[in-house]
Amino acid sequence: MTTVALARLDILTFFKTNFDLIPINTSLDLDVLPPVIYDNKAKPIQDTSVSWLRVSIRHSTGEQNTLGQSGNRKFLRNGILFIQIFTPLDRGLQLADYLSDQILAFLEGGSTSTNGIAFTDVSPPNDLGNEGSWNQINIEAKFFYEQIN
Repeated sequence: MTTVALARLDILTFFKTNFDLIPINTSLDLDVLPPVIYDNKAKPIQDTSVSWLRVSIRHSTGEQNTLGQSGNRKFLRNGILFIQIFTPLDRGLQLADYLSDQILAFLEGGSTSTNGIAFTDVSPPNDLGNEGSWNQINIEAKFFYEQIN
């Protein structure tokens, strides 16, 4: 049975597993993958010369899909996976575009293997431009899963 906590763990595991498989691209000064800051971590990266990502999960809606006794009712849970990509200013957008394309490739049509959480309506990269000391691009992916209560 999937719970909110298990769903969160499953989504983060899916992201990390797939993100870690992104090929290194030395032509973009990508010798190692940028650090990822997940929900409930203290502070974002302070070094403005370093690219980094933030990943957040927000549950949003739910609905009861079946009637029945407690423990046999199915509920649909929905939410959004937010991915924020931060790259240093004045270094071009090629790295941010490369990371965006790689992330879109595993999110679009993707689902977790453990609890069958499916990703839908993955947004194209939303370039917010200059956000303080970094260029910021956001990607949002809706997700859903079934919970039995």
